Amino acid sequence: MSDEFTPTCRLPSGLVLPTALDPDGRAGPTRGRARGGRWVSVGSGHHRPADAPDVVEQRILDVAVRLGPAGAVTGWAALRLLGAAFFDGVGRTGAVLGVPLRSPDRQLRAGPQLVAIRGRAGNERTVVAGVRVVSPEQALLDHARAEPDDRELVVAIDMACAASLTSLRRITAFLATRPRAPGVRRLRWALRWAHEKSLSPGEPRLRLIWVLDAGRPLPLCNKPVFDLQGRVLAVPDLLDPDAGVTGEYNGSIHRRAAAARRDAERDAALRRHGLETMAAVGADVHDRDLVVQRIDGAYARALHLPPEQRTWTLTPPPGWTDEVSLDEALDHRDRLREEQWDD
Repeated sequence: MSDEFTPTCRLPSGLVLPTALDPDGRAGPTRGRARGGRWVSVGSGHHRPADAPDVVEQRILDVAVRLGPAGAVTGWAALRLLGAAFFDGVGRTGAVLGVPLRSPDRQLRAGPQLVAIRGRAGNERTVVAGVRVVSPEQALLDHARAEPDDRELVVAIDMACAASLTSLRRITAFLATRPRAPGVRRLRWALRWAHEKSLSPGEPRLRLIWVLDAGRPLPLCNKPVFDLQGRVLAVPDLLDPDAGVTGEYNGSIHRRAAAARRDAERDAALRRHGLETMAAVGADVHDRDLVVQRIDGAYARALHLPPEQRTWTLTPPPGWTDEVSLDEALDHRDRLREEQWDD
């Protein structure tokens, strides 16, 4: 598996929706066949082929067949089926998470594999891989009831937005229609710190330390920085334009030699233009004091140049339009780095 995180994912091939027993063996296995090694019981009288893919999406389908007609998959499981890669069904401690199902059916019982949430699934339901799924906004609201860490709830919002499932405006509008629903208060708090431009879960974790622990201004996220000739210098994860400080979350891919070389060139280019940098890796965000020291150090080294003395700008060059995507900016940046190293 690649070390590089991508916010979106596709449904794996070979997923199977479990079926009930069928005496004729057409719509499902007969009772006798179900006892053989080719079928697996998933509970509630349903079975699926034993060779179905061993992926989180199949685990969701195995549990979702217990739903009645008014229920739907919700929480992290809904966001995963809708295409957000971050929601892999594993907590930060490594524990496997139960699949959350929203249903008014009181016969739906919680268990080790299932988290039961009482209530209707709403009219925004859609069908994915043969099962009903709530809207991304409802899924995040139900996720707010289960996620124990407030900061990880911010990460969840960022990653749902990164997968283009929703937006901060849509979430805010949705919450206005459910002012007293469980989880609303926590989700509204998380919305204060969420951002739609994060590209990996490490970025909001670093951003929250930057703001909540280091007490620094809320930074810009993945904003292209240009030199005065209009060339892309960098697209830093975090940027305080007033102080001239950037922050980078470097995932495991940055340990590779080529990536580390590009990171070094990026930092050197920024410093040549009067921008100070700091970086954190995956393990660092668990040590907030350490990250705060690095942030404070970067601010102490920063030049705090007034706009008229800067050799960098956030103003795009002529011809740069709002339709130019962040991906194109990142590609432009990486091509520039390769050209610099090839020279």
